[in-house]
Amino acid sequence: MRSIAITLALVASACAYSVSQPSSSMGWSTSGGQPLTWSRVDTDPTNFTVVLTNQDRSVLPQDQVLIAEQDGVGQMKVSCNPPSGGWPVGNHFRVNLVKNVDEQNTILAQSSEFTIKAANTTSSILNISANQPAPTAPVSPPPTSNTDPESSDSAPPPAPNGAVTISINTAILAVVGGAIACFTA
Repeated sequence: MRSIAITLALVASACAYSVSQPSSSMGWSTSGGQPLTWSRVDTDPTNFTVVLTNQDRSVLPQDQVLIAEQDGVGQMKVSCNPPSGGWPVGNHFRVNLVKNVDEQNTILAQSSEFTIKAANTTSSILNISANQPAPTAPVSPPPTSNTDPESSDSAPPPAPNGAVTISINTAILAVVGGAIACFTA
């Protein structure tokens, strides 16, 4: 009986896949593909299935197969595409490397718990960096009035306070750009 327990322990240790990322310090976001990295030993199976899981079924009602068959020997990193319906947001997620789609209870490796956060979309709207100056609106000179009564030119008179005319679209762009630059600074 004792030898069976030792044999089972040795067999379990022979599967030494280890998930490096995601981790508790490097979670995922809801923006596109997410990185999965691992390490292995020569005795590990050459392929595995990648499954996203969460014990809180209100966050993830059922486990999601992210990759049905992954080559575990090649680069030892892959980008996992979002499941149907997109990435769920929340805490306590894990990635399981399992034997195959039909044997999801045979776990070869499991990541530490990690968080999937909503992607920050405000800074990517205009892709403005904090190191770049805020966009400025082009300024046009005030229109000149024509004092020649014979002229057919019907230019509007200059603004009474000497202000210049700026188009509405340009002004709105400058305000939005300035606001985004303030938020990213």
